[in-house]
Amino acid sequence: KHSLSFPDYNHRIVREFSINDNNNESDEEQPPPVKLEIILIDTIQLAGNLCYPNENAFAESYFAPPPGVSHDEALTARAATTMDWIEVALTESDADYLLVVGHYPIYSACDHGGTKELAETLDPLLKEHGVTAYISGHEHCQFHFEHESMNYFLSGTGHDCCYGSGMKQFMPKGGELKYLLTDSTPYSGSSGVKGGFVSFDVTREEMVVSIHRENGDVLYDTSLLPRDQVFKTGKASEIVVEIE
Repeated sequence: KHSLSFPDYNHRIVREFSINDNNNESDEEQPPPVKLEIILIDTIQLAGNLCYPNENAFAESYFAPPPGVSHDEALTARAATTMDWIEVALTESDADYLLVVGHYPIYSACDHGGTKELAETLDPLLKEHGVTAYISGHEHCQFHFEHESMNYFLSGTGHDCCYGSGMKQFMPKGGELKYLLTDSTPYSGSSGVKGGFVSFDVTREEMVVSIHRENGDVLYDTSLLPRDQVFKTGKASEIVVEIE
């Protein structure tokens, strides 16, 4: 049994870190804690099921809509409800660092490519609310992409590595692919990497995001600044805050 809790398809995690910058012992002299919020979303609810073809028997039974509701009606209603929830969560957040995490990538240089529905609906919302980064998986590769002051990280190598870079040429123009780990062809082994993960370290001044290989060695890291004050609403919400 593990300690992870997934209360819903879409949910929020907030953590506050007490950082004593000046080593002051008095509580009155302590600066406010640094707040990190992670909004986890179910991208199938936004973009549909991209993992199985429509004629797949498992997909037909598992993703079947309620009786009397057409498949298209169910998908449209679910996507609208999910997007409304995401917008409220983004509006309420007053976090110093705000991450949105979903399975499907918005953009991807690897073999499956990005998700059109997310690029059209989710991406503008993330940029509007000053999200620090969008983190995804799905593709068995790793990368960091920056576009219009928004950062996108993909790490889908928890099981194996790596896909090729078949969709690299279709990445949005004007963006910068700061790091990309793929094989020359899918699972050729040319990268020498068998798997990996992403970690992040939060301080008052920056968030350091690191991309690791399977043995924990850092392949790439970068620093992201706290969100601009213009995006801090200070609105309260019903979230369990974990203090560390």
